[in-house]
Amino acid sequence: MNVTKPRWSPQTKLTISILMLGLGIYLLYRFAEVIPPMILAIILAYILSPIVNFLWRKLHIHRVLAIVITYLLFLVVIVAVPWLLIPLLV
Repeated sequence: MNVTKPRWSPQTKLTISILMLGLGIYLLYRFAEVIPPMILAIILAYILSPIVNFLWRKLHIHRVLAIVITYLLFLVVIVAVPWLLIPLLV
C-alpha cells in the first residue's frame, strides 16, 4: 500500500512562515527585558564552568560547593578590582 502525504502549497508555506516570523518578533518584543540578563547569565556560566570543573574533578570538591566557591570568587574579583582601581584614578 503506497500512501502519499498531502503536501502544503507554496502559498500555505508562505503564510505560515510570515505568521511564525510575526510571532517571533512579537515574542522578542514582549520579552525584551528578560533576554539580555539571560544572555549574560549564559555567558557567565560558560566562562566560569572550567573553574567549576577543575575544582570538581581535580580537587574532588562537591559540584555545588565548587559552584558556590567559583561565584564567590567571581564576586570578590568584581568588587575588589574597582575598589582598588578607583582610588588610583581619583
